[in-house]
Amino acid sequence: NILVIEVLITSSPLFTDGKIVAFHAYTENIFLDDIFVFGETTLNIGDGYNSETGEFTAPVQGIYLFTATICQRLYMYTWSSFSITKEDTELFVYATSGRNNQCGSGIVFTALTLGERVWVNGTTLHQRSSSTPDQRSLFSGALIHKT
Repeated sequence: NILVIEVLITSSPLFTDGKIVAFHAYTENIFLDDIFVFGETTLNIGDGYNSETGEFTAPVQGIYLFTATICQRLYMYTWSSFSITKEDTELFVYATSGRNNQCGSGIVFTALTLGERVWVNGTTLHQRSSSTPDQRSLFSGALIHKT
C-alpha cells in the first residue's frame, strides 16, 4: 500500500519540483487535553512528522493539506472535541457528545513556512478514550504546492 501511495504521489503533476512531503500516522489510544501522539507511522516522506511528539514540522514552505480522524470508544455519556492546530491557532475544531464508538474527522488546507508546526490536540474530554484496530485515530498530511 505504501508503494502505491508513493507512486501516486511522485507521478502527480503537483510535485514537479521533486520535493515530496507526505505522512500518515495512527494510534489506538488517545489522551485528550494534550497533543495527540500518533505513534505508528505508515508513511513519512520528507520526515516532517515526529511520532514521539505528534507534531508535523514543515520541511519546506508551501500549501499543505491535513486531515485527522479521532475515534473514541467510551462506555458512558461523554462530550469531547479536538482541533487541528497550527502554532497555537486552531484551524479546525470538531466537537461531539454521546455514547460509545464515535469518530469525527476534519480536513484543512493551510500555508506553512519552513519550520512551522501542525498538530492535533484534544480540547475537551470527560475521560481517556481508546479505539480498536478497526477504528483507529489517524493524522495525515501532504505538501500540495511548494511556494
